[in-house]
Amino acid sequence: MIITILSFKGGVGKTTTAVHLAESLSKRRSRKVVLGDGDLNRTALNWFQRGQSHGIDVGFTVFDGDDDPPHEYTDLVIDTPARPGDDEVLRLAEFSDCLVIPTNPAPGAIEASIGTLSRLRSLDDSRYRVLLTLVPPKPSRRGIQARDVLKQASIPTFKGMVQRRDAFMDAELEGVTVGMLKGKAALSASESYATVGQELWKLTKERR
Repeated sequence: MIITILSFKGGVGKTTTAVHLAESLSKRRSRKVVLGDGDLNRTALNWFQRGQSHGIDVGFTVFDGDDDPPHEYTDLVIDTPARPGDDEVLRLAEFSDCLVIPTNPAPGAIEASIGTLSRLRSLDDSRYRVLLTLVPPKPSRRGIQARDVLKQASIPTFKGMVQRRDAFMDAELEGVTVGMLKGKAALSASESYATVGQELWKLTKERR
């Protein structure tokens, strides 16, 4: 199975999403997951190598996106460069089982997603989902409001949302996934991606 993570703006949690969805898949029985880091900054690869230098096993392998993937994987997660053009989005959709498109609830990010996806109506709704990330915690309703705006624009969106938390930065600095940290904030952050991972698993059932 191939899951491609892409975004239409920078700074929306694209690499964090790639890492934690790879982790979610890797926890399923008999899955061998690899993550191809095609982002120009190689953030996921650097994240992974920091952990490796301390003997940490996150449960999946990250490789340079310019290289061939390791052999015998069951699931390939791809972290792409930000801001792909329309043709690139369609090309990625052709060989991916699902496109995951993180966006924060800021108006500019939502507008960028709606604008691009509205031009790409040939995309099958079952082949992509927008994921709201960096959502302010309650009592803010920005996440819910953003999801309503996407729904009104007929943009398929994950039910689960990912809150803005410092724990994600802490995890990146240590080269671990957020669920490997201690504390309630880290646990909650991990559970948010577990929920999204469960949705993704169900969405791709017919293509595995």
